[in-house]
Amino acid sequence: MIDGVKCVCKGFAPAAWAAVPLLDFGVTVSETTGEIVSTKREAERDGLTFRTRGDYCQMFGSLHSFKNRGGTNADTFTFDDLQKVLGTLQRDYKINPFATYIQHLEIGVNISLEYSPDIVIKSAISHKGRGFYPIYDRRHHKIGKSCEYEDYAIKLYNKGKQDGTRANILRFEYVARRARVLAPCGVRTLADLSDRSKCARLLGLLLSVVPGIVFYDFKYKGAGMTPAQFEKFRQYSNPYYWENLTKFARVKAFPRYLEKVAKFGLIDWQKWLYNKTTKTGALLLGCKPENGGFFHSDFTPCKQNGLATFSTLECSLEKVATTTGRGNLVEAETATPEMQANLPYNPATENRRFCVVCGREITGQKSNSRFCSERLYGKYAKKCRNKDSNRRLTIKRKIIRAMKNDKFLIVTYEENGVLWSDILHPSEISITRAWLDKVRTVETTDQPPKRLKGAKAREYMKQFQPKEERQ
Repeated sequence: MIDGVKCVCKGFAPAAWAAVPLLDFGVTVSETTGEIVSTKREAERDGLTFRTRGDYCQMFGSLHSFKNRGGTNADTFTFDDLQKVLGTLQRDYKINPFATYIQHLEIGVNISLEYSPDIVIKSAISHKGRGFYPIYDRRHHKIGKSCEYEDYAIKLYNKGKQDGTRANILRFEYVARRARVLAPCGVRTLADLSDRSKCARLLGLLLSVVPGIVFYDFKYKGAGMTPAQFEKFRQYSNPYYWENLTKFARVKAFPRYLEKVAKFGLIDWQKWLYNKTTKTGALLLGCKPENGGFFHSDFTPCKQNGLATFSTLECSLEKVATTTGRGNLVEAETATPEMQANLPYNPATENRRFCVVCGREITGQKSNSRFCSERLYGKYAKKCRNKDSNRRLTIKRKIIRAMKNDKFLIVTYEENGVLWSDILHPSEISITRAWLDKVRTVETTDQPPKRLKGAKAREYMKQFQPKEERQ
């Protein structure tokens, strides 16, 4: 799931890389005088480039290719494979993962298809009103599309064309170009990539851009529409139409378009891409569905309408990811003094406590403290408390809006270090401080059918199960 990376190694001496026998550094020399014209030195190894300039050390390239010794990155690259790569970099290349800060990161999935990925790529029209631009390979052949922003980019391209294998592999990728994009996921250093729950949040970052993508089914020839209606419907396939709409008009036009897609039986590529990315990402992360207790256990009896009635089969509980700690790559007892200073968790001092928002150590504060103390750290420490309060307020507003519109909610919450997802009606939720502290994300969804029972309920639940379990 993680591919390209660009990071800077702070507190690192270039002499340490020079002593690594696997790296062969070169310098830029003038052909006329034979003098060194640049202090920049680079060494390439299995798809990764190690660069030094003075005391500045930088590493960039493909972690996926590094796993294959510089070969293709079109195969699977699981979370366990990523851990082996990080362990190799730490052991053989003297990289301290806790002091290696990520500046650029590529998050994506390779989706194997039985048909050409160009069909899906052609269907992508725009993202939030911004059009896609073509992507070319080294031979100047068009292989996909990209939507560019200042902080990130969204890419859809044919992986088989890129590596020359002609395999039907669609690459869907989110390119984080700024570290601030990764901050909400808790990812700052290479060490954070050893935490499965943080990698799951990166998958959520990839999925978050799917609802903004407009897809158009070009195979539809207007069956069921009059010529005048079809001519008007075709405007949705024009990226300039979406670009010229105001944000308010686009928010109104997009649901109308999706209604027509469902009414006339067009391929919903947006829903297809979301499901494929979710299932592929879950397999790469090693997440398996598990049953858990009902999250809305604080539910108090209240008068509900018919739409709020669930059978047990209509409630989907799925384990998203398991938290595996703070992502240590080395044991504290065997760490060097430099690594020991950077360890976020030390078994010898296991009572250390950290701010739940910024991660600063607050061991010296009161035992019930959850945020940085304004008395100790000044007025800027109040931002931590405000950020957490704003998050709870945002969730409350989403629930209130869903209740007014009679919409259901997909609630992701954490219970004993494990992330779970549940589909609930707002009337089933008791909004308390303890409940809001457990919630991570809340999204609205179309309401499921009313009171399904028996065979109909089992048939409805098949859409939430993996393909191999539907038999």
